[in-house]
Amino acid sequence: MKTDANRDIATRLAQVEKTVTRTPEAVLPALVLAAKWYDNAARETDITSRNAVNHPGFMPVKPLRIPAKMNNYVILRVNEREWGAGRGYKF
Repeated sequence: MKTDANRDIATRLAQVEKTVTRTPEAVLPALVLAAKWYDNAARETDITSRNAVNHPGFMPVKPLRIPAKMNNYVILRVNEREWGAGRGYKF
């Protein structure tokens, strides 16, 4: 019984994806944020599904939870400003 419980807990923890908080610079569609943050506009549901938003076309300027894994994406933070680049890391 204890082994089954441990296996179940391990399985559930593996399914939980780590998230980070990012704040958009302006009110933008989730599609644009996904393209900017993930280099993949199709990942807009990764943003909208984790945040209570009225409309995916108008993501508010407030902290948003997004998956921490960002598929070949690098964020450089300097003096409270962020720059990001994917696939070749062009800054």
